[in-house]
Amino acid sequence: MITIDSTTHRSQAHKKRPPEDNPPTAIIFHTGEGDSAADDIHELTHSGKSSHYYVTRKGKIFQFVDDSRRANHAGPNHYLNRPDWDDFSLGVETEHNKKQNWPQVQLDAISALFKH
Repeated sequence: MITIDSTTHRSQAHKKRPPEDNPPTAIIFHTGEGDSAADDIHELTHSGKSSHYYVTRKGKIFQFVDDSRRANHAGPNHYLNRPDWDDFSLGVETEHNKKQNWPQVQLDAISALFKH
């Protein structure tokens, strides 16, 4: 069973999705690349950036923005003939940087979230 903490950390960097893009139809997976989960979480909840979810190396999942809202995670983009992927995607950030391995508990949490 998956447990998602949707109350501890919330981001104000979100807005209404275009009606044609709700519910979301894509997931964009990000690595935090910060020095710690605390740094990543602060950045994603106290700046103009955000994501829908954050998964720690210990497998804890936080929800910063409701799925029905548009989070600011993808930035300006154009891919597969679609601009502005924030409109129709969910952003999933992880406590990870390129120098680290992926703990199994974190991989299990990410898998469970994607199935959710």
